[in-house]
Order: sequence, then structure tokens, then C-alpha cells
Amino acid sequence: MHFHYNFLIRPEYPLNYILLYRCSVTIYYHMRFRWISHLPTRLFLPLIILLCITSLSRGQSTAPIYHVNRWVTGGICIAGGAASLLAYPGTFHKPALSDSDFTVLEKSAVGSFDRWALSQNILPDAHPYKLGAISTQIFFGIAPLALAFDQKMKNDRLDLFLMALEVNVVTLSIYQLSPLGPLFQNRLRPIVYYDSIPTDKRREGYNRNSFYSGHTASVAASTFFMAKVYSDYHPELGANKYFLFGAALIPPLIMGYIRLRELMHFPTDILAGIGVGALAGILIPEIHRLAGKSTSPAASGTKQAEWGFGVASQDGNWSFFLK
Repeated sequence: MHFHYNFLIRPEYPLNYILLYRCSVTIYYHMRFRWISHLPTRLFLPLIILLCITSLSRGQSTAPIYHVNRWVTGGICIAGGAASLLAYPGTFHKPALSDSDFTVLEKSAVGSFDRWALSQNILPDAHPYKLGAISTQIFFGIAPLALAFDQKMKNDRLDLFLMALEVNVVTLSIYQLSPLGPLFQNRLRPIVYYDSIPTDKRREGYNRNSFYSGHTASVAASTFFMAKVYSDYHPELGANKYFLFGAALIPPLIMGYIRLRELMHFPTDILAGIGVGALAGILIPEIHRLAGKSTSPAASGTKQAEWGFGVASQDGNWSFFLK
């Protein structure tokens, strides 16, 4: 009696699932043709099954989803960081408010949606909120590193780190350099409108930086980046991924509340910051994903390498081969 079976493996196929499938097929044929009593088979199959189960318990890495040119991405990070550093004095060392600036202040000139930020109870000590804002920004700045623990992403850790860095640098650059940010905008913070706060504190040039909230944008960029990357690597989430994006909205809203209670921003400043951060966190990975699709072997028409192995038996003689 003659038995012969082989199959091809492509690099994108998870090897342990293929082996598990192969074992199932082999067991079926062995039981059907009563070869299960063959000693080498009885030793070989349990070892392969154990290997498959062990491998499955460790999770699977997948083919790269994003195309990251490390030279280009690194260059963007360096250029954006340097430009933001050069723009720092113009953004954070603005001239102090003058008496004439206080003379023209009118709460009625503030939009109705933002005006309620001018009627808050003043905190006796805003230090806990300042500490909370700094801690939240640092925590979510490094939070994307948690993606490294996902087994599907373990082979792409460096690229994902560079992408996360790129998202944060681009978000910072938009804040520091774009016409939307405080380099061009001089909206006064809510704290300026509170007469009960000491004048020296209200005069600080930093109080010209109400629009938009950079803290909120930074947190939103990180959380939406994590949601986007995780959902791209886990398409099995389906429509449930939108719950993930909903959860990504919570941390920037908390940060926005903290900054609102500090009298540092109006609600529209916070919403604008969330919008900028969310767009950066979603669009930058999406650009890399589309670049990955355009450079994949399937898209370029390049035939991927194939290899395989098999097992054959004739008249009780077993042989293994590679192809």
C-alpha cells in the first residue's frame, strides 16, 4: 500500500496552525488505513501535537501590517523635534499682559459654549491638578509601549515604536508650528478673567496660550494611536473596534477636565486638542498601512517564495522530504 501527502507553506501562514491541521489529516489517514500501530508514527505524532499546542499557547506573530521606512520616519522625528524646539521661545515666552489688555476684557465677548468656564469655583490649591496633568501626559506618552507585549506585534516592535514617536512629534509640531497653535494664536486663558486671582499670576505671557490644548492633543494622539494599531492587528474585533476607539476618548476627556479646572482652557480649546490628537493618532498609522499594501509582494505582482515538507510511506518504509 502506498501513501503520499505533502503541502506548501507560504511565509504569511502561521506554521503552528498548519502543523496542527497537518497532524489532524495524518491521524485521519493513519486511522483509516490502520497504520497507527506503526512505532515511529506513535512517537512522531504526539511530539508534533505537543509542539503545536505549546506554540499556540504563546500566540502568533503576523506579517507586517505597516510599511515603515526607518530613515524617513526617523528624519521626520528629528526635523519635527528640532523645529518645535526652535519655536519654543515664541510659544512659551510671550510678553506679559498689560493694563490695557485687562481693560478690554469682557466675559460677554466669550462664546456661550465657552462662557461657563468663567464661572467655576476657584480651587484653593491647583497644585494637585497641575501634578495630575503632568502625570497623565507622561503616562499616556509611554503607554503605546504596552503594544510590545502583544504577540502579534512582537516582530514589529521597533517599527511601532518609531511610528508612536512620529505620531507624538507630529502632534507636537502641529501645536508648535501650525497656524492653529499658540505661535499664531493669542487667545487668553480663562484664568485671566478671574478678578479674585492675583494680578501678577494673571499677567503671565503664558496665559496667551489658551488655544488649543496641547496636553489634551498629546494624550489623544497616544490613545487613538493604540486603538488604531491594536484594531489593525486584530481584525477579528470587527465592529467591536469602535468600542475601543470610544475608550480611547476617555483619557483625553479626563485630561481636558483637569486643564479646565486649572483655568487653563475653554471647552473649545479642549475639543480642538482632542481632534488634532485623534487625527494624528489615526491617520499616521493609516498612511503607513496603505504604504504597506502598496509595497507588498501581492500588490507589486511579485511571487512569494514557497517551501514545504511532506511524509511518504510505501510498503512500510517511511521517508520525509523538503521542497
